[in-house]
Amino acid sequence: MAYYAAAGHEVVAYDYLGCGRSPKPRDWYAYSFLELRADLAAMVVRYGRATQVLGGSEEKKNLLVCHSAGCALALGIVGAAPVETSAPIDGLVLMGASFHPKGFKAPSIFYCPALVLGWIQPMLSAGFEALALHAKTLSSVTPERHHVLQLAQEVNASNPPYMFKAYYRQLVLPTADEVRAAGAKVPILLICGDSDKLVPRTSTEGAGSTEALLALLPPGTPIHEVPEASHQLMQEDPRACSAIIDGFLSSGRF
Repeated sequence: MAYYAAAGHEVVAYDYLGCGRSPKPRDWYAYSFLELRADLAAMVVRYGRATQVLGGSEEKKNLLVCHSAGCALALGIVGAAPVETSAPIDGLVLMGASFHPKGFKAPSIFYCPALVLGWIQPMLSAGFEALALHAKTLSSVTPERHHVLQLAQEVNASNPPYMFKAYYRQLVLPTADEVRAAGAKVPILLICGDSDKLVPRTSTEGAGSTEALLALLPPGTPIHEVPEASHQLMQEDPRACSAIIDGFLSSGRF
């Protein structure tokens, strides 16, 4: 964010309900993915407007840079019904994104009472970190990697069980038709970590992967792999991710 702000881009940082340091209300339906989609569309409409420069109108293009389940929300509002696609989105950068041919089903653990999930939350957090962070991050081989590990642990510990239970039980990924429609409307860039165990680049037949998503997008859709990075690739190697996005911005695809 600091890199692109320093380069003169207007940057809007958005975490939807339940994610990052955003509010985590005790309301099951606050985490409905249809509601979260509508929230994202409203945010883009609110901030993605042309700016007035010297009395004239300078059109600015709006690029959504998304991560993990945020990619599902972005693909949904671009590829779904016209009422949602009124949001002015000109391109998508999808990091750690996937498509599940058989759809997503929440693991059975998230059907346990919230009290039980609270008891085992340290184990769940450790399991998530093992899948989402590179071995060098888990070992804190550099101060930067140690900071990423600390951030992951801080965020995971701050998530109340009622929230992540409601979140995963209501998580809905875009349909194949929505993904195809999004790919037909805007240019898309895919970025993945070479060691992502949470959302692998390739997977067994019928499982979710980034290449399953790529197969639904137009031929030539670029995909880049960041070495020595996992699911949190934008935190583990922000310079590499920024360089890939810079190439996309200068590619003439917009």
